[in-house]
Amino acid sequence: MDWAEQKYDTLYRQLDFERKGLFQFLYKTLGNQKVLYPGCSFHITPSFYFSKVTYTDKSDEVARFFNQKESVLRLIDGEKSYKEQCNLEFIHATFGKDEIKLNKEYGLLLSIFAGDITRYFLPYVKSAGYILTSNHFSDLKYIQSRNFQLIGTIKADRKSVYRFVASDSGSASKNSSVKNNGKYIFRDNLTYFLYQTPD
Repeated sequence: MDWAEQKYDTLYRQLDFERKGLFQFLYKTLGNQKVLYPGCSFHITPSFYFSKVTYTDKSDEVARFFNQKESVLRLIDGEKSYKEQCNLEFIHATFGKDEIKLNKEYGLLLSIFAGDITRYFLPYVKSAGYILTSNHFSDLKYIQSRNFQLIGTIKADRKSVYRFVASDSGSASKNSSVKNNGKYIFRDNLTYFLYQTPD
């Protein structure tokens, strides 16, 4: 296992922090959208379900991770649920500072853990595209202020099965971890919100 594989394994797989169920649910709900994931860190799990994902982050260490593309693709190939080849792109940039050149072609923007970033990436979301945000360290207030259509509120149950639930106030709740065989395992207690942009 090389550095990139070890990084993903330590930060996500060993802690059950991948949130596979969330992205599987999004895929089943929305189909195979082209995804844009700013502030992605090392979180490549969306590529397990969506075949075309553009990742972007300002971190030099994250850039090093994605520069080991063979290793990253090997991780994805071992987990992906689709037959076609994974189409992955990484952009090393600081939002609001560096110029990012993308086309207005993305069907799903992931604005879940990177704070105030949505305004920089909305121009690349196509008409009637989707935005996923959460109630913790996200851009929820800004997205709500744009009066986009709320498609649904998403939460995970104790078995990490994600589904639409009754509307949530959006108040912040923190993720937690539980001890299993002496090891801490991630439990996703966050609330996610799926919005749609106008036609």
